[in-house]
Amino acid sequence: MDALLNKVEILFWDRITPALSESHIFQVLVKKGYEIVHKPDIESTLLWCIGAGVFGLLTGLILSILSAAY
Repeated sequence: MDALLNKVEILFWDRITPALSESHIFQVLVKKGYEIVHKPDIESTLLWCIGAGVFGLLTGLILSILSAAY
């Protein structure tokens, strides 16, 4: 099983990744995605989402520690 996974990983890094990076369509999609994400309103929303996610993870961690203590 490990040998099969290694072959798949080697195939991915040797063939698929270079094909994607050289593809004009892939480059256009990455450029458009970058332009969309770096608009001020989207950037602000992403930062709020990241902050909310971190807050949720920390809250869950604190609650699990407190529940394990009792």
